[in-house]
Amino acid sequence: MFQTNRKLLIPSILSVVLLLTALLTGCGSRDSNTGSFRSRLIDENGDAIINAKCFSLFADDEVVYSGLDGSFRLSELPAGLNNIIIQHSEYALEQYQVEVKSDQETVIDFIKLDKLSASSRISNVKIGAISSTTVEINWKTYKDICCNIHYGITRGYGSFVSEERPSQTHYYLLTGLEPEKVYHFKIQYLDEFANSYSSYDYTFRTSSGEAPGKPSTISLGNMTELGIVNVSWTAPAAALSVAGYNLYRKVKDGSWTRVNGNVITGSTSYSDAEAETGVFCRYAVTALNNQGAESEMTISDLTFIPGVVKNNITITKSDSPVKLSADLIIPMGINMIIEAGSEFQVAESDSFKSGSDEERVEILVHGAITINGTENEPVVFTSLDGTGKREHWAGIRILSSKTGISAIRNANLFGCNGYAVSVNSENVALSGLTIKHSVGGLRLENVKEIVEIADCYFDDIASVAVSINKSFHIVLKDSLITNSYIGVENYTNSYFDQTFVRNTDIYTTNTGITGIFGNSTIVNSLIVSPKGIVYKDILKYDGGNILDHNTVDAKNALTIETGNLTVKNNIFVNTLNAGNVGISYNDALYTPTYLHNDIYGFATANSGCFIGTDSVAIDPSFVGGSPFSYKLSGTSLLLINDEYKLEMGRYGDSRL
Repeated sequence: MFQTNRKLLIPSILSVVLLLTALLTGCGSRDSNTGSFRSRLIDENGDAIINAKCFSLFADDEVVYSGLDGSFRLSELPAGLNNIIIQHSEYALEQYQVEVKSDQETVIDFIKLDKLSASSRISNVKIGAISSTTVEINWKTYKDICCNIHYGITRGYGSFVSEERPSQTHYYLLTGLEPEKVYHFKIQYLDEFANSYSSYDYTFRTSSGEAPGKPSTISLGNMTELGIVNVSWTAPAAALSVAGYNLYRKVKDGSWTRVNGNVITGSTSYSDAEAETGVFCRYAVTALNNQGAESEMTISDLTFIPGVVKNNITITKSDSPVKLSADLIIPMGINMIIEAGSEFQVAESDSFKSGSDEERVEILVHGAITINGTENEPVVFTSLDGTGKREHWAGIRILSSKTGISAIRNANLFGCNGYAVSVNSENVALSGLTIKHSVGGLRLENVKEIVEIADCYFDDIASVAVSINKSFHIVLKDSLITNSYIGVENYTNSYFDQTFVRNTDIYTTNTGITGIFGNSTIVNSLIVSPKGIVYKDILKYDGGNILDHNTVDAKNALTIETGNLTVKNNIFVNTLNAGNVGISYNDALYTPTYLHNDIYGFATANSGCFIGTDSVAIDPSFVGGSPFSYKLSGTSLLLINDEYKLEMGRYGDSRL
């Protein structure tokens, strides 16, 4: 008598209306006699659910709401099977089939409703513009996921398409439809456990086939002349009724302007000789038939028209992908903001052959650039064409901070010639950089303010991951460098220039940290390299440079050319027991003594210096694995062997 049919999520008022329409369409003839139905609504704890909307699909003129005790009664229901709908904003939509008998009341003691489940939520499904062969569909999901659209002229669907990129806000243009047909569709996705979730069934009707189909593709050619953009497209799949084309241009945040005077005939390309330079722009093309009926637009990706950026501009995720075929120049007084989730696709060659690297595209910042990526939605710079080589493009070059301080947060850069990010300005903000497969990573030069570089990742760097040159106060912390030739390189001619490396792991094929230092501190860092640290102190014997609580696994762990360093609480080791020298001091005019270090696995523990009685030569007993984790096992004697009788090395407790 009472049967649970299924539990559905309700995405919107529109979706409920469409569901009712679909179900009503499928109902058969009914008995004219009536009966009633009564029940009480409770939640999973047995508490009453108040103010839930209750009605029958076959008597939807009678709508009641559950009372203070959760009870409700529908009094005028047609005899026979009824689909009872129970709707509440905080609970999953319930649909029941109840058999109602003439002149009798059907009673169910209680009905339990379930809370809405975020993992199965598909909401705000909307049908946009409809043509004879296309339809726009929009919807939202509870998190960034890829969905499928199942569609067809019956509820069996028969066709489906899949999104390429995950999102919370979805848009899809279904193409290749037949004119004047009623189509069914539903939105579906799989969660991380391969459970399938679907929306309701929706319908739309395509329009008549009066207008031609729209062009299949549109593309912009290489822009080699200032202010001239060559646009080409492909004819519609069924082009028999196409008599010509119109081309449109829209500057970002502007409106569409028709480019051509007369209808374009006999060609699928056009040169726009009046394009504005230094702007981000889209092009669109439409097809026309002999009666002048115009198809929908086929729209290009957002593309930068080469030149100097004229106005402050914000690039959003919805603008992506943005294509660069020539240098992007941000002049003084202009700020370009790039929001989280944006993607830039960079061409393999600079079509204008300008800038400091004439062969490659580069972003040159004389004003300010603000990249506001997040950990979950970084701003991505990737290749538009080519084979993904290391020297694909020239990266971002920040050349001034006089009219604005640039900030790059959570950006991913790939395939850069030279340094992926190069800074030669007084101030900058940097964090969350991911730089891979590039010639160089990050370079800072002549920076006059305190700059913290945090949570960065450098991988597959052919030269130097982080280069610091004549900069006042640079802090590299909480970062990871892997598969690079040199990890950190520092050069200065001033004692007042300070460099800090803290809580950073460095794996390189040549040298971990090297250079000439003024006043530096390297603490709680791991260095795994043939040459661990190669150090030169600019003031030679006056001190000021400190190495404390680091772990260095190297062939030659620490090489000091000159200087009076404080070296303490470190683990210098060769885990293969095949090291050359632990600590090597190469200035014959001075013989320092180093205390509270562990030096193990070297043919020569120390050269040109003394090792104090508080230093040891003990196998660190790292936790196993391939490679080592470089954390000390519970039995390691170095857990109580630093100057504070606490742990030595990378994971010890530095007081600096």
